[in-house]
Amino acid sequence: MPCRAGESLKISASCCTSRSLRAQHGRSSWGCLAFSSGMAAITTVLERVRLVLFAESLGGTESLVTYPLVQTHGSIPGPMLDKLGIDERLLRLSVGLENAEDLIADLEQAIG
Repeated sequence: MPCRAGESLKISASCCTSRSLRAQHGRSSWGCLAFSSGMAAITTVLERVRLVLFAESLGGTESLVTYPLVQTHGSIPGPMLDKLGIDERLLRLSVGLENAEDLIADLEQAIG
């Protein structure tokens, strides 16, 4: 996906597909995507999203985008972050119950 300064976002669904994570959250399936890019693209997305909230999970049903390096994994030592694949290029999107077309439109305008 294009973004500013010629950067692109790489999308991976692997961040949230493990059976242990699904079992821990009590769901048979759920939507989570990981985006990997440079800081300019990440900053652009975080500044532009309107429907998707920039927040850690509050246990609700709304779509959220998180920046794990400073939010959910901010206190984890560097070597463990490396092992988990969490770095300054990672954004995670948890898809909530909003209208799919509205979510797509919000992400398209945020990515550019």
